[in-house]
Parts: sequence; structure tokens; C-alpha cells
Amino acid sequence: MNTRADNRITERAFRLAHTGRYSGWEAIKQELQSEGFTLDSSMLDDAGFREELNHICAEASMGTYRDA
Repeated sequence: MNTRADNRITERAFRLAHTGRYSGWEAIKQELQSEGFTLDSSMLDDAGFREELNHICAEASMGTYRDA
């Protein structure tokens, strides 16, 4: 996958997380796939990226997320 596609996926994943409508990275991955994004096996394999998405999802769903 190229950097531009990776960036689009990353940006979209963060936008989805900030909505507070997703339980975590797995739900976001499913949404990205349903939107037609092609995810290579490594895109969401990074534990730090998944942890950050999970954190944002949890905070956003409670209305307590504050961007640093």
C-alpha cells in the first residue's frame, strides 16, 4: 500500500474514532472495509495505533475526549 492510501485510512480511522459511535479499532476496521477501503494486513496491526484508537473511542463515547 502506498503512503497516500495509508494516510487516508489513518485520517478516516481517527475521524471515525472521534465520533464516539465505535467500540474500538475492530469496529473501525469493519467500517473502513464497508466504506471500500482496502486494508493490507499490516495497516491496523500496530498495537500502539490500535490502543490509541481504542482510547479515543472510549473517551469520545463518554464525551470526555480532549485532544492534546
